[in-house]
Amino acid sequence: MVNNLYMNKNDFVLGSQTTLPSAVRDWAESLKDRAGVYATCYQGKPVYLVAAGERPSGGYSVALSGAPTEAGVLLYRITEPSAEDFVIQVITYPYELVFSLRGKSFRFRLVEQGQESESRILGTPPLVG
Repeated sequence: MVNNLYMNKNDFVLGSQTTLPSAVRDWAESLKDRAGVYATCYQGKPVYLVAAGERPSGGYSVALSGAPTEAGVLLYRITEPSAEDFVIQVITYPYELVFSLRGKSFRFRLVEQGQESESRILGTPPLVG
């Protein structure tokens, strides 16, 4: 769930909340095995991929929230299953997509153990579609 204290809810939409264009889905699938934040452009607007990389089982996910004190910053966490959770025993590649609706650029920070670290955004060529 995205907390929009300092963001207009019309600034972006998450890929998990919309139907993905095939060009964007294919781009995400080609990068999902490498953890990091990636950026491209689709139909003239920024699209970001926040990938957790390869994980040993189901139950992992990428959770996003707006930074409570800074506009244009998204915080993300890689969540993992607890020891009591029953999860599928298969390698997974959790990720989330962020579509900028107004052409606005975002910064991303990884939150681990209560600490935030700025993520380097890796640019990729614009998508055709």
